[in-house]
Amino acid sequence: MAYEIDTNTHHNELYENNHEISTRGLDDENSTLTQKEEQKYPWIPEHSGSSWPERIIGGSNVPADTYPFFARGTYNNHQDWWGCAGSLVTSEFVLSAAHCFWDLDGGFQIGALCSPYRDGRNCNQKIERFDIAEVFDHPKFDKATDLDADFSLIRLKGESSIDPVRMDMNDLSGSYDGGESLWPSGFGETGDGSVNRLKHVKVPYVTNAVCKEKYGSDKITDMMMCAGDLRNGGIDSCQGDSGGPLFDRQANTLVGVVSWGYGCALEDYPGVYSRISDQWDSWIKPTICKNSKRSKPDFCSSTPSAYTPSSPTRPSPPSPPSAPSPSPPSPSSGSGGSNKCKSNEDKLVVKIQTDDNGDETTWMMKMRNSAGRFRPYLYGGWDEDYSDNTLHKDKFCVPKNKCFKFMIFDARGDGLDGEAYYSLIKNGKIEHTSTFDNKRVEKYIFGKC
Repeated sequence: MAYEIDTNTHHNELYENNHEISTRGLDDENSTLTQKEEQKYPWIPEHSGSSWPERIIGGSNVPADTYPFFARGTYNNHQDWWGCAGSLVTSEFVLSAAHCFWDLDGGFQIGALCSPYRDGRNCNQKIERFDIAEVFDHPKFDKATDLDADFSLIRLKGESSIDPVRMDMNDLSGSYDGGESLWPSGFGETGDGSVNRLKHVKVPYVTNAVCKEKYGSDKITDMMMCAGDLRNGGIDSCQGDSGGPLFDRQANTLVGVVSWGYGCALEDYPGVYSRISDQWDSWIKPTICKNSKRSKPDFCSSTPSAYTPSSPTRPSPPSPPSAPSPSPPSPSSGSGGSNKCKSNEDKLVVKIQTDDNGDETTWMMKMRNSAGRFRPYLYGGWDEDYSDNTLHKDKFCVPKNKCFKFMIFDARGDGLDGEAYYSLIKNGKIEHTSTFDNKRVEKYIFGKC
């Protein structure tokens, strides 16, 4: 799978909040925006596969204090999910994926386990919240074609009191022969809808030699590692668990970062992760040590001790979620609402005539805030797949005199086929219509911009 990344793209525009979502545009947000834009989005597979958000497939609820270092990405004063995750690796730094395109509008809930992710209401696990102070994406990421160098280090505004996870400083993952048990974890959908409890799943390590046989030798680099069930499939991380940990529970060591894959939990295609040990000496360690503002971690002044195997741990039985998960911000009348819109609102109808593969189609719409940044506002086709060859109509009441960005996505990358199309209808008049042919993403900006 070859992802294309425009190396001339401005960093702040590249992230417009993923996975819940991060989207990538071509221009600085303060520049003049065209009415119609197209761009390939690297986290959407070029082959047929599931649409986002990412999900842990075949997993179970995480017991308290299993991954206290897990960092749930947030924005909007920690009220909304960034759609990506990370791992607390020092008291000041979170390690995540560069394709999440973190920026200073975001934050992290360190220790997030279950909704509502608050002190005393996090399934008996400690949780802390931090805004983002600085973002350090791997310098080779922008020039990558297959999400190589998919690393990002994020410095927090403040210092966490939660114990950080030990990283793979001595090439533990390089000693794997194949079949070793590893554990990715994350939030998102499981295939049955969104979840409000951290999930994890045990996946066997797949050697790079075998992984190259599956994906092609040019797709898997030394910076990557693979894990998944090649015999039966059905267990995997997936598109939204991005940036989250791949953890060796026996060694109590973080060995990888959730990055990419063809589809989700397919028996022929294991999940692909960024290999920490490959970039430990050349980028991860020096970046942390040079940019730590409070207390430098011990590894900055000493050589870490060699890996010593510990007794394996057994996950506890899954437990049910404790509270409903937060939902994205929604307009006053909601999807499908029949009430008349208020005088300060416009009636917006999103019409999508699907093709033979309705489940490949998703869309989202963002609204520009007072700071001039687009933020997620409406969604379609995520919680419930669109049915095939059907005309879908979603109705909303949206604020007048606002600037909106509508984006439609196709997981296969060939757009809508045949007679399929989509339309945006505002106050009974067609604002925009398109057949969305042979594309992975199409964007349309409208309103008072």
